[in-house]
Amino acid sequence: FNATGTPTPQELPVWQALAGILIRAGGGAWVWGNVAAWLLFASCLLPFHRLARTALGSRAADWALLAFVLQPLVVLHAGQAGTDGTALALSVWFVYAAARAFATGSLAWFAATALAGALAATQKLPLFLAAGGASLALLRATPPPRRHRYVGLGVAGLVTIVAFFAWNAHCTRQLARAELPLVDLRLAEGT
Repeated sequence: FNATGTPTPQELPVWQALAGILIRAGGGAWVWGNVAAWLLFASCLLPFHRLARTALGSRAADWALLAFVLQPLVVLHAGQAGTDGTALALSVWFVYAAARAFATGSLAWFAATALAGALAATQKLPLFLAAGGASLALLRATPPPRRHRYVGLGVAGLVTIVAFFAWNAHCTRQLARAELPLVDLRLAEGT
């Protein structure tokens, strides 16, 4: 919300939708917003473990997962009623889907990569940029180099960019409608 109480879109309301459903089902208790954040975050633990197992082995993957879930900032942000845990989970899903796409060459995994990328970028772009860089590094480290892997990741990146700019264009239109008479909230001319 902004200074006039007008709803202000920032990120795609993935967490907000689940939180709203759980809060309504839970009789209006706000704690269900935290439960929604934890559920969305918990969805990335298995892919995180599988990524670590592929890179480090089974025993190290167990330790990596333990370190991940005991990291105080991860616990704090994943448990808050907010989008940070969701953004982190979607970024992990992006890297995992990309790794599976590189390993299998499957179009379904490249599509999953594009979907996870589009959702992650519309949640918190900085987290997604780190995941995108990690996926590119993973691609460069995956032997042998194959053109379809680069094309697949490039297409997933383009889908992500289109989704990000489409969402931001929508947000810009909504912000321009807000009633703040002394402030021009448009992010670009002509929007």
